[in-house]
Amino acid sequence: MFDWLKKKEEAKKTPPTIPPQQQSQRGFARAKYDPNLVIHLKNDHQELLSLYKSIMQSLDQQNFKPHPSGLDQQIFRSVNDLLGEFGTALKAHLLKEHVELYIYLEQILAKDRHAYELMHSLRLEMDEISAGVMGFLNTYHASPISAENAAAFQRDFKKIGQVLASRIKREEESLYPLYANTL
Repeated sequence: MFDWLKKKEEAKKTPPTIPPQQQSQRGFARAKYDPNLVIHLKNDHQELLSLYKSIMQSLDQQNFKPHPSGLDQQIFRSVNDLLGEFGTALKAHLLKEHVELYIYLEQILAKDRHAYELMHSLRLEMDEISAGVMGFLNTYHASPISAENAAAFQRDFKKIGQVLASRIKREEESLYPLYANTL
């Protein structure tokens, strides 16, 4: 009578199998080289920088000067919307880098200690930057930009822009060529 329940429980206990030819040393499916990945990642960078500039331009329009009716709430709504787009684009980019770039490089560079260490140090650095940026985005998602916090937001967002611009430069000069040269 309860055979279907027993089969369901047994199915939960049995992990799915991946054919040996598709497994890496760690037991995960091998990542594949994508000849268009670097192009996509660079396009993501351009989108992120464009969103960043749009946010800063919107804030610069406001200049935090009172209008007769008070600070322009429409600008703050626009900045909050752009910040949401920026966060979404950044998360998608980081996921793509993690799944398609870093996992592939870990597998391919496992026997090249110098290249592996370079890639691994860049990955750890990006993890730290990501945690800081995501914390920032979560803060302003929970407490949207307003007249009360706009100056602090702008100051902190400028710092994030500097860090991301520096990181993008290093990725495009060091990490992406490393990926391109693995084929």
